[in-house]
Amino acid sequence: MFRHILAVSGRLFTDPRSRVKVALLILLFAVIPVTEMLAVRLFSGIITDGPGQFVENPRRVVWQIVVFFIALGATRSAHHGIKLARVRVIRSGFAASGSATPPNKESWQWALAFEMSNALSAVVQILMFAVLFFVFDPVTGFAGAAVAALSLLAISVLYKRQLVLQRDYLETRWSPEAVAIPERVGTRIKHSEIGAFIGTGGLLVTLVVVFSRVLGGQIATSDAIVLFLGLRLMFGQFGTLSSSAMRFARAAVHV
Repeated sequence: MFRHILAVSGRLFTDPRSRVKVALLILLFAVIPVTEMLAVRLFSGIITDGPGQFVENPRRVVWQIVVFFIALGATRSAHHGIKLARVRVIRSGFAASGSATPPNKESWQWALAFEMSNALSAVVQILMFAVLFFVFDPVTGFAGAAVAALSLLAISVLYKRQLVLQRDYLETRWSPEAVAIPERVGTRIKHSEIGAFIGTGGLLVTLVVVFSRVLGGQIATSDAIVLFLGLRLMFGQFGTLSSSAMRFARAAVHV
């Protein structure tokens, strides 16, 4: 799946400078949610330890709250700013490529670019979250990484099936054997939801590890809160990846 997405993306953005810009855009997309987890860690520390610390040193707690709001505001602002910048980066990348695109394929080209950025950002986020969890608890980090790897493999299989189906749909669209549009859309949505369901299953499996570590006293309460929210974000990316990958497969056969 990833090799195909990267190969198609390479044909979309032929200019080396544009490829660097797109790669940086994807990296920033992925970094921001992971950075937000640092703000979440500060929040969980304030919630669990703040009442006791406030009695002894209220100024310190107030300062932590101020830092939390600054960090959260900065990351959310960056998130929206990068979304706005994505259109400019893609447009400039297409212009730098210099190849004329037929009007009937231009919309498919834009769809490819957006779904590519969504899918690859989701993958990078998953990888970065897996690394972050190792910092909080190596056992949970290893479990999350193993489950995530299996989930990515399963979604790759779904993507290959969807790509074959989309090619068949395109080749037979004007023939008597053409598949009805509701069935085409339904199959794509089904594969997307299966991918999201796989992510949910991965979350539940990894949370079992977190509970066992918390009850055994190996993970602090504040870290457990961060791990829960982080795991939910990480495995939630499988839904984004799955839906974006299936839409990418549909657009790829038209370009």
